[in-house]
Amino acid sequence: MPVTALAAALALLAAALLALAAAVQQRTAATVPDDEAGGLRLILTLVRRPQWWTGTICDTAGFAAQAAALGIGSLLLVQPLLVTSLLFALPLGARWAGRQLRRADWMWAVLLAGALAVFVVSGEPTEGVDRAAPREWLPAGVVLGAVFAGCLLGRCCSSPRSRLGPSRRRCPP
Repeated sequence: MPVTALAAALALLAAALLALAAAVQQRTAATVPDDEAGGLRLILTLVRRPQWWTGTICDTAGFAAQAAALGIGSLLLVQPLLVTSLLFALPLGARWAGRQLRRADWMWAVLLAGALAVFVVSGEPTEGVDRAAPREWLPAGVVLGAVFAGCLLGRCCSSPRSRLGPSRRRCPP
């Protein structure tokens, strides 16, 4: 197996383990009674539960797989693949919560997978130059800045009341 494929496999394993850990720990924490759900009492309650330790072991194994992937593969390949932990956690969390995933959930999952594929393919995750000149970063910075501004504007205008401060201003028409 080529080194890049092994790094990708280890990164996907890490993503799956981290997703499993998050789902198990979230499910375990949700069962803690309200009177024990604060501060040190919460921690003491959780460390007495085997499911919490299962999640912790999965976290540790996930970080070890991530470190191994980064040890042999490119950062540009490994780190984006860790985003797939969301794709693993989505159906797992829904199943454990006893609910069906909506069509919109699946649509966003497919969109995330597609965006990740485009990123990895266009990024060419092979060894190369460690540093890029600022002019190389400028187009990406402009695009990301525009996307970020669009997200902020969309969030601002998505509800009748804006979340921009105590006055609860409305978005411009």
